[in-house]
Amino acid sequence: MTPRFHGGDLHHIKQTYPDAHTPWVDLSTGINPWGYPWMEKLSSERLYQAGNRLPGDNDYERCRQAYARYLNCTTEKLVFGPGSQALLEKLPALFPHSDVYVLGPTYQEHGHSWDRMGHTVHFLPYTAESLSMIPAGKIIQITTPNNPDGATIEPAQLYAFALSYTAKNGILVIDEAFMDLTPENSLINYDLPDGVFVLRSLGKFFGLAGLRLGVLHASPGFCQRMISLSALWNISTLTLEIATTAVADTAWITTTHKTLARQMDRLCDLLKGSGYLLVGRTDLYCFITGDNIPELFYHLAQAGIYTRRFNDRPDHLRFGLPPTEAAFDRLNTLLQDPLL
Repeated sequence: MTPRFHGGDLHHIKQTYPDAHTPWVDLSTGINPWGYPWMEKLSSERLYQAGNRLPGDNDYERCRQAYARYLNCTTEKLVFGPGSQALLEKLPALFPHSDVYVLGPTYQEHGHSWDRMGHTVHFLPYTAESLSMIPAGKIIQITTPNNPDGATIEPAQLYAFALSYTAKNGILVIDEAFMDLTPENSLINYDLPDGVFVLRSLGKFFGLAGLRLGVLHASPGFCQRMISLSALWNISTLTLEIATTAVADTAWITTTHKTLARQMDRLCDLLKGSGYLLVGRTDLYCFITGDNIPELFYHLAQAGIYTRRFNDRPDHLRFGLPPTEAAFDRLNTLLQDPLL
């Protein structure tokens, strides 16, 4: 089986660079390094009880209600999975074999997931113009904001396209894993037709990737179908309890939006000041290019800073947010190295 390497695989990078400076600073993901402080927000008694019993219908429903308020939608249009990755792997098996058009370059698991289930996958440039090139009645996969470059299609334009395309029996699957950063741009804000499926994630903005909770927004009938096919107790009681609290914590959410924007501005200024071209960004990652990107990756890795490179775009790197002042200072010093 071919290994599937993604950001955050510190074990792999440590094996590749065994003599690197430690401790490692992991900038290879788009996960909030200052994630939701659930151990402070929930009492030890609540955490113990949640970790000590199986989840019941009430746990799922409480979490669905909290998420529905957070996303400004109704509970019957939401279904949970053990991470948005698990949901995007499950979706292709629920549609007849078709041509699937993926706008990219983008998160590689989208293409892999449809291909593994026997669909014929086509890749098109990530532009609004590409949408007009896709035949009617097919499946379209779009990630917005796109990973790794942060590209988007204007939401009103994408919604108008969704209405016209689904009216001709087409399907749109929209990965909004990073949309918590700009919730005003979510397609969930619109009255979506049945052929639109939107994926959300607790792992990115809330920094709770290890809890494994993904959310699918779809028609009530499709959500019921997904629930009927889900494994029993597929989400832990502890995950449901933490998620219910996190998505309802409006004070933390508001403060975190400001913190992430400020820190990403700082990171982008640092990279641009070092001579690199900013291709795109969200408030959790930025995507750069320059004349010496392979050398930069190697230079940083030898110094114990793990960034995200891409085989299909070797002249680009993605940076997540440094988690501490010491990490920012270390990165700044390395970027000024005259040997680069």
